[in-house]
Amino acid sequence: VKDLVKKLDSYIEDTPHFLRELEELQNEPIPSGVFPVTIDVVGLYSNIPQDEGIAYFREALNSRTDQTVSTNFLITLLTLVLSLNVFVFNGELFRQAYGTAMGTKIAPNYAGLFMGGFEKFVFASDRGKEFAKHIYKQFYRRYIDDGFLFWQGTVEQLEQFVSFINSLHPTIKVTCSYDATEREVSFLDVFVRIENCRITTDLYTKPTSVVQ
Repeated sequence: VKDLVKKLDSYIEDTPHFLRELEELQNEPIPSGVFPVTIDVVGLYSNIPQDEGIAYFREALNSRTDQTVSTNFLITLLTLVLSLNVFVFNGELFRQAYGTAMGTKIAPNYAGLFMGGFEKFVFASDRGKEFAKHIYKQFYRRYIDDGFLFWQGTVEQLEQFVSFINSLHPTIKVTCSYDATEREVSFLDVFVRIENCRITTDLYTKPTSVVQ
């Protein structure tokens, strides 16, 4: 399903891919009211309801042109991975009944397809479409559970947008980071800033990253 994840409109593979996407906007002046925003999904892997995750996964599989390997067979394999994950905590054995394990190879693509479906759900409603009008040039990109966008609206409207997203699902919740005054934010390994009406980027290193 890797290729199916890559077809998502918001898909970001890594930092170089993100920088290439930014190039679309770096040759034009950015209006004064626009500022960069990051959106983080809280505990995505452990908060995806398995029935919803499987449904979005099935929908993506059904969109394949080559279905030599049947969707039902792949869904059976996915269900086994989701339902038979066993781990030890405090000396006791547990079987994971909700979400997906972070260590499984399918987890990033499973989570990516789920978020692709969830994003469509967010922006399909009338209110979601209204909020989408404040995303500058519709520039919204996502790396698994980390989203990035340029917001052309007030801080209050942005906070309302986040509250709207958090009202849609019982377990999928998001937080956002921004600095509407300095117009800068970090995303992946990149520090994005808008200055003199232009987008500039620099290497971002987390404060906890220590070079010996």
